[in-house]
Amino acid sequence: MDQITHEMRLKNWEHVVEECNRRPEGVTVKQWLSENGINVKVYYYWLRRVRQAAYDQMKLEQSGELAVTSDRRVSYAEITLTGNTSSGPAMHPVAVISSGNLSIDISENASEEFLIKLMRAIKYAG
Repeated sequence: MDQITHEMRLKNWEHVVEECNRRPEGVTVKQWLSENGINVKVYYYWLRRVRQAAYDQMKLEQSGELAVTSDRRVSYAEITLTGNTSSGPAMHPVAVISSGNLSIDISENASEEFLIKLMRAIKYAG
């Protein structure tokens, strides 16, 4: 199975696992699977794959590594500006981050907290 097919099937089974976890109280996993026409062995095979993928993602996030994938979904991160945000004298950036049409100028007054939030936003947007 090629990587794209595997990723698509994994996304589908993530949805199936989520739905199974939301089954009505008192309904067993086997009952829910039977009612939804899902083979028990196939379900547990993919449940193991879904859990492994979630674990791998968690380890990547903890290590700070970025996973390079073909998944290019748009994501947003809120960044709260602190201090004086009114227009004043021209800022002379000490660093510039550019990618495509995006350019971020960073002043020497940027707080460590702001830079951490900015790097997280870039990490998860990418």
